[in-house]
Amino acid sequence: MAKQIGIFKIIGTIGDITFYEMDGEFYARKKSSLDGKRVKRDPKFRRTMEEAIGFGKASTATRAVYWALPEEMQVHGFYGILTGRMRKLMRAGKTAKEAQLQLLRELCAEAGALPQQDAPMGSKHDDFAEQLLKDVFAGEVNMGIIHSRHKYHIIPLYYT
Repeated sequence: MAKQIGIFKIIGTIGDITFYEMDGEFYARKKSSLDGKRVKRDPKFRRTMEEAIGFGKASTATRAVYWALPEEMQVHGFYGILTGRMRKLMRAGKTAKEAQLQLLRELCAEAGALPQQDAPMGSKHDDFAEQLLKDVFAGEVNMGIIHSRHKYHIIPLYYT
């Protein structure tokens, strides 16, 4: 990987050389022989495609959770974090519906609304969580989010 020097920095591909930026530095490298068609069809990339399909399903399941959150929580980058958390839940064997409820319960617990984040499904906290989530969706409760140095912190709930 060669560093670009000079006044003008290039991003893109010219011939067999790809120019790019990474961490504020500009580099050049030989163009990759790998393309999307090969990744999708070559048996060597079967696990890559399985993971892509899994993330696609997690992203679809996350959509309902994300759009149900108050507008001030719908900040840049948070959807990706929620999708990663959803993927972990689904990889652990939960259905999309179970994972959605668990993710919402975790968000409420992080906001201080639930006393025990890891309470098992069907616990005494589920009724409270479900009612709280209904209130959030109805706009009767607000949740906030603070972004600090690549982390998102959910702040406590309060009734409007």
